[in-house]
Amino acid sequence: MGNGACKNTQGQPEIPQKVGAEQVSSIGEGLCVLLGISRDDTQRDIDFMIRKLLNLRIFEDDSGKMWTQSISDRGLEILCISQFTLQCILKGNKPDFHLAMPADKAEPFYRDFLEQLCKEHGSHLVKDGRFGARMQVHIQNDGPVTIELQSPPSSNDPKEVGKAGKKCLFAPCDGRDNDFKTSGSIGIASLLNRSEELGDTAIHETLSNIIATHGATSASVLCHKSCYSSYTSRSRNVKRKSDASNSQPGKRILRSKVSAFEYSKDCLFCGLICEPKDPKHPERWKPVKQCQTVDRQGIPPFRDVILSKCDERQDDWAEVVALRVNGVVELPAADAQYHTKCYNDFRKVSIDSSASDSCKPVDSCLAAVIDHMDVNKSFTWTVSELHDVYVVNSGDHCRKQMLSNLCDYYGDTIVVLRVEGCDTIVGFRQCVGKSLKLVKQAETSSADDDVTKLVRRVRAEVRNIPLPRQYDLGSFRHDKVVQATSPTLLKLVSSLVSKEGKVTKPSLTLAQCIQQHISRSWNQTTLGLAVKLHHKYGSSELVQNLHEHGIVTTYDEVLRFRKSAAKYTSEDPDKFLRAVGLERHIGPIHSWGNNFDLVVFTPNGRRTTHAMATQFVQNPAGLLFPGGATPGGKVMSLKLPRLTKLEAGKLSIAHKSSFVIEHYTGPKKMTPPTLKEVPRTDAFQDAIKQSVSRAQKKDAAWLSQLHSSPLPLDWAAYNVVQDRNGDDSAPKLKTISVFGPLLDSPPAHPDTVLSTIAYLDTSLRQLGMSHSHITFDMQLYVIACLIKWSDLQRWSSVVLRPGMMHTLMSFIGSIGQLMNSTGVEELVGASFGGLKSIFNGKAWPKAMRAFRMVVSALLHDFLEEGEKTHEQITAFLEKAREHPTGRLWVDCFITPTLIAHRFWRAEREGDWMLQQHCLEEMLPYFFAAGHHHYARWITWHLRDMQYLPATAKDDLYAGSHVCRHSDGAAAVSGDMFGEQTCIKQGKGVGGMKGISTNPEQVAVWIQSFGICSYLSKSLDEIYDDAEAPDKTIKPNRHKEEGKGRWELDAEDRAKILRVLQENSHPLTIETLTLHHIINGQVADEKVNVQDALKIGQDMSTLFSSSLPERFHAPISNKVVTMTFTKKRVKVNAKIICDLEALFARLLVVGSKRRMELSALFDYELGPVPASIIDEYGCLRKGNKSVIIQRLGILAPNPHPPHVVLVDASQLIYHVVWPSSGTVADLAASMGRRLNRYITETFVIFDRYEQVSAKDHERQRRAGESSTEYRLSLTTPLPSRDKVMKNKTNKRRLGELLCTHSIGDHIKMVSKADSIVTHEEADVSLISYMLDAASHGAETVRILSDDTDVFVLMVYWCWKVGITCNLQMERWDGTILNINSTVENLGEQCRSILAMHALSGCDTTSYPAGKGKVSALKAMRVVPGDLLHFIGEEGATDLQITEAVSGFFLALYNERESASLNVARYDIYRKRQTCSTAGPPALKTLPPTERNALLHGRRAHLQVLLWKAADCPDPPAVDITEFGWNKKEGEKGEEIIMPILDASPVAPPAVLEMISCSCKAGLKPCLTAKCSCVAAGLACTSYCFCKGSDSTCCNTLTHSQQEEQYDKNVESGEEDEDDEVEFYDEDEFYDEDMLYNSAES
Repeated sequence: MGNGACKNTQGQPEIPQKVGAEQVSSIGEGLCVLLGISRDDTQRDIDFMIRKLLNLRIFEDDSGKMWTQSISDRGLEILCISQFTLQCILKGNKPDFHLAMPADKAEPFYRDFLEQLCKEHGSHLVKDGRFGARMQVHIQNDGPVTIELQSPPSSNDPKEVGKAGKKCLFAPCDGRDNDFKTSGSIGIASLLNRSEELGDTAIHETLSNIIATHGATSASVLCHKSCYSSYTSRSRNVKRKSDASNSQPGKRILRSKVSAFEYSKDCLFCGLICEPKDPKHPERWKPVKQCQTVDRQGIPPFRDVILSKCDERQDDWAEVVALRVNGVVELPAADAQYHTKCYNDFRKVSIDSSASDSCKPVDSCLAAVIDHMDVNKSFTWTVSELHDVYVVNSGDHCRKQMLSNLCDYYGDTIVVLRVEGCDTIVGFRQCVGKSLKLVKQAETSSADDDVTKLVRRVRAEVRNIPLPRQYDLGSFRHDKVVQATSPTLLKLVSSLVSKEGKVTKPSLTLAQCIQQHISRSWNQTTLGLAVKLHHKYGSSELVQNLHEHGIVTTYDEVLRFRKSAAKYTSEDPDKFLRAVGLERHIGPIHSWGNNFDLVVFTPNGRRTTHAMATQFVQNPAGLLFPGGATPGGKVMSLKLPRLTKLEAGKLSIAHKSSFVIEHYTGPKKMTPPTLKEVPRTDAFQDAIKQSVSRAQKKDAAWLSQLHSSPLPLDWAAYNVVQDRNGDDSAPKLKTISVFGPLLDSPPAHPDTVLSTIAYLDTSLRQLGMSHSHITFDMQLYVIACLIKWSDLQRWSSVVLRPGMMHTLMSFIGSIGQLMNSTGVEELVGASFGGLKSIFNGKAWPKAMRAFRMVVSALLHDFLEEGEKTHEQITAFLEKAREHPTGRLWVDCFITPTLIAHRFWRAEREGDWMLQQHCLEEMLPYFFAAGHHHYARWITWHLRDMQYLPATAKDDLYAGSHVCRHSDGAAAVSGDMFGEQTCIKQGKGVGGMKGISTNPEQVAVWIQSFGICSYLSKSLDEIYDDAEAPDKTIKPNRHKEEGKGRWELDAEDRAKILRVLQENSHPLTIETLTLHHIINGQVADEKVNVQDALKIGQDMSTLFSSSLPERFHAPISNKVVTMTFTKKRVKVNAKIICDLEALFARLLVVGSKRRMELSALFDYELGPVPASIIDEYGCLRKGNKSVIIQRLGILAPNPHPPHVVLVDASQLIYHVVWPSSGTVADLAASMGRRLNRYITETFVIFDRYEQVSAKDHERQRRAGESSTEYRLSLTTPLPSRDKVMKNKTNKRRLGELLCTHSIGDHIKMVSKADSIVTHEEADVSLISYMLDAASHGAETVRILSDDTDVFVLMVYWCWKVGITCNLQMERWDGTILNINSTVENLGEQCRSILAMHALSGCDTTSYPAGKGKVSALKAMRVVPGDLLHFIGEEGATDLQITEAVSGFFLALYNERESASLNVARYDIYRKRQTCSTAGPPALKTLPPTERNALLHGRRAHLQVLLWKAADCPDPPAVDITEFGWNKKEGEKGEEIIMPILDASPVAPPAVLEMISCSCKAGLKPCLTAKCSCVAAGLACTSYCFCKGSDSTCCNTLTHSQQEEQYDKNVESGEEDEDDEVEFYDEDEFYDEDMLYNSAES
């Protein structure tokens, strides 16, 4: 079926269709479809054509973008007209319509087409003409756009071979598209006869089917004229010569089977492209020749030569070449070409070696050479001489081929001597020795004989090795693999690939891979590697590819192994248990169970489901030698019967399981048994004290060496070194681990946990354990405790323990919760990314490293004094606790960080008593931080452990609760070991890839998991040296001991210390207020987080005393953290601090209310303009030094300065601050730094007026409550930070320094001496620079690193046109040439001050995510006249608004937007459309126009002050008129804060809908009375019901939570511990979760 679709012009009223004078139908904008129906069209063609018509994207969208929408998208009309002439083919100049469907069949077919089109597009949108009538169609074609559509041919329709898409009968072929012809009945008859002669069954069957389908008279086929002529011409076809002696002719390659070929591009012989010669790499070129037309006398034509060679070869290659040669009339006319090498190779005709010498076929040319040699046997010839004889007799072979044919004919009777640089010599063996001395034949072939002997020996050895008939897991050991390998082969390969012929991993692998091909059977390496790869990556393609390269066994063998393992473990679990081989006399045996993510890749996509994984672990108790920690022999002797192919195909184990599934019928919630606290004995207390004291001493020593050792080591490396140097002689052997079976059931379901406990308890008892130690993650531990409590008698010997790794994660999250909004985020962020995962405990190793580095920075000054003991560190911290900020940082950060490290030390050393003590210390933090789930259950765990029987405690005292990956390694907790071994096996990129969710296949994967995991792990150890009794533990070198890691640690610590030194130090602040150490924000009076430790201890004591009756009682949050100080908005009496959450909620509400979202973005949508103000109401800060890096030009040969100007504040920070010294000592230090300059030098101070805009930045850096000191000439100076971070202290210090003389040429400029009265030293420096330049100074140099100074120098150099040399010397000694920078920037200097102020400086905000590089780009595109108003006296708000809007639109790349409010919506819409991560963050949007004006006023004030540098006095301004507000502090001082727009954060209609106020009752949020339900919204934490499952009945809330859970699972973010952490007890034991396994 074919049609043409024409697009009607938009705006045209109609496409009229007339029959005679009558108008039948018409449409407006839409498609006019001309439908041509072929005689072989079917319903499949209708379906295809309608689908294409309705989805063809040929219309524009609303923005005018073409080719984006279909007629279905636009809802336009279709006019359909039947037109049989579309099926026309030409016979000469006459059209032929025999391919069209006859009218009697076409009309009902057309009606079916229309009916289906109406059904899918709408009958009111489909119009048609009158079938079979002569019509007039008036089409107004838009574009014009005319699309030709053709339905695809049926692959099994023989007629389509000659019809569809003008496809040649002989395709693939080389005919041209304009060379087609249609052959009727006569042509088909000729082709049939010719196909019979050639034996071409494919063409013959195709033609016969066409005749049978369409009849002999009406049948026709389409083919190229050249193809038809070539096929039917007998002179152009080579027919294989039949040999009378052969009863069966050889198989012929048919033309239809030959791949596509182009004579002008491809080689005539090999079929590959003839590449042109590359002049850069001529050596890579394969020489190419063209087929010539010249016929020399005596030499046959090239065509005949090739065809004669085809007759000689009688092989498939000759058949293909003959078809190509006969495909054209003349090879030169077709521009045929070929590779010279391919031509020579083709001419080499092999002689049948099986024939005797007397019957070898010899051509006449070669016979002439043979006769010549036989007559002169005593002669010797060069090959050139013999080839001359050959050519004279019309031979056409090259010399090499001729010589090869001679050697084949004579065999060993002739000798061929090849000498480099000389022609090859040929002679008879019995005669050539008279003139030449020959080497004995035995010597020349000895190497060949040696190889032959070696091959025979290897083959014999391989034959003597028994082929494996079953899967022996005991053979996957080093010694067994060596025994199963040919010794000769292994020695040979080892000698080739390793030094001294040592058997290594590569040599053993290669030897076994080679042996696989000799024996034709798998072995340990080829099977083990294949199973390991499939188990890890789940890719059958990977295994099959490696098998094709001879490295691993087949994929079928892998599947057979899996099925054999699955059958073994499912049929008799007891047999598998007996084969596990763990024995109690070796050491205590523990078990572990956890959620296992099953990743299933199916044709429908990727799906993750969950199962219960189990594992048995055992720490050898000294009965095994180091390196020999392997099970007692049974696992290593486990033999799996190998299923036959038939058995594997019929395997059915879906109904079998290693577990006996039990159903839990106990209560959903119950009170724990009564366990009173057991008083600890004095001996036990002393043992704990010793463990704690030992750990504290190690931590103190580690902290001290960070500041005293030349090569300080981080915590892990330090402990490894201490272990290595210790005197502990007891060997610490690696843990034996065996994977148990998987249970394909939701892990958190009580039935699953009950069945797992029963299986593990039975297994451990059979292994000889008196008590069953079972570890679960917290979520499963809770359910396991419930099961144990329900039947204490049955489970009396079961010891349940929660996973300690996840406990540590929750504890780190508690630290992050308590320290939120204190400044620790900024300290950690100086060196680390991913802060969210650090502070919530997800990335706990990174968090531990970050926290200990911050602790090191906090104690830096104290530890610099010398090595400290734990008692000295404790005394120092106790003193710091006297003030609220210090108490917060000591109690909620430093102390818990050290507890976390002691806890992990207990795990790595296997010290159970220390672990229990650390858990007790953690409890107050769990309570205080609101981690009540861990607080409740860790309290129970500690009490439960006190009641353990002595035998169970002895196992834990021995350290059996931890695991080691290798001999001598540090231990890890049991759940972490399981994650790194068992769970790691299932979290690769594979999973069950390629395996559907068919129950049988899933059962095979699950039941075989344990054995496959064991085999995968064994393969890692298979290449170790043979075990020896005298093997000792080698010391492990930790990765953190390396130089690279040491340098990285030092760099990270330095970054954190630098940020801390630039802000207020929490341990040295002596104020009575609690504040943020970075931005100085003072805590609200309701904040009590500084007392969190005391509150947590009280909560823990109260909870313990209420047990067991109030075990499940709700625990309230009593600690108020510093997040309460964040800027917030009150909505329906609900305070909201989370800017992004509020933003997302407002967008949802706005869309639900069907508001125009563009109008919503006229509001800020947050309590602060997040792009320029942070959540505390302070200006956002960024990095401004990039301007110097981008614009600064180094002075290659700087002139010596005549005047030097110095920023006093920066100078103070770059000299040595005297310890316990006076102002005189500091002045002397400053003098020593400046004495290098011999010219006039001015040191300029800030004036520090009462109130200025810069006070806001000073307060942020110093903290709002910095201490004032009574400084004098004789009193010792406090620390530098205490002086420099207080405005009063700095002013007093400047006054004192100005009384000192530090050099004859150095002048300390005081207030009285200054020639200007500007407050900022930056502006005063410029004033002095202008003064020096105006008085004839040739070179003026300013010593400063400040970006503001650099920008001011550039602007004033341009504005004044300074011709003297201006230099800026940075504190690292580099000198910048300001004149060159000005010359490079040109007129852009005019806008540089406005750009710098608008993009962020000390008194203005840095737009979030927009750095100085983006600002420089924006400056280049914004007209200078627009930015010129910034800083000009008399500038109006309208001019400032235009300047700010123009700059921000360019900064955010939205210059086409009409305003900033419009740009906000445009940015949101674009990112929402292009991103899959949801809406953009609020801070990535520019501020609204109202807040942008306030930002512009602050920038205008700053530039106004900068532009007054040429005046002696600054302009008299009131900062409250320029976007600043004054407020009174707690001590009566004035505090400067930026003014924010007071407009509502969103439209009132939206704010009313942001939350509901449904009170808790029988069924809150169930009816339309709830505002969330009425608006179709889910309840959230902003609502009174908090959106909780236990208190909220809004169905949308639950569906949204389930949808979010599914998204988390798909993205891999779901973590069951997080769920538990925030569960309410009633919610956790929900009936649906407990009993509806299908829904779970």
